[in-house]
Amino acid sequence: MADVAGWAGSWDTVVDLYPGITQEDLDRITGSSEICWRELPLDDDAEGRSGLYLFLDRGNPVETVSWLGYRKYLVFPDSGSLRDDTEMVPRRGRTTIGRVLAPAGP
Repeated sequence: MADVAGWAGSWDTVVDLYPGITQEDLDRITGSSEICWRELPLDDDAEGRSGLYLFLDRGNPVETVSWLGYRKYLVFPDSGSLRDDTEMVPRRGRTTIGRVLAPAGP
């Protein structure tokens, strides 16, 4: 996904910045309380649910990729984040391509 977004860089974690996420939620998910997260909480936009995937490298923000509700590409576990070594598998989902990537497992 990072390649498709047109950037290449080191990252180890991706977080879903969904509408309504709070500073406290983001601090818990990223494990950092040192970053001032601007423009939170995100709100639903007029065209439907939208948000951002936030890529981090060792807790530092690297890049964001936007998503719209009908094109949400990733399914996140209860932890709220995915690691760069998380095994992902395609599953049916509500996207324009018909599949989303979800963590492998039970």
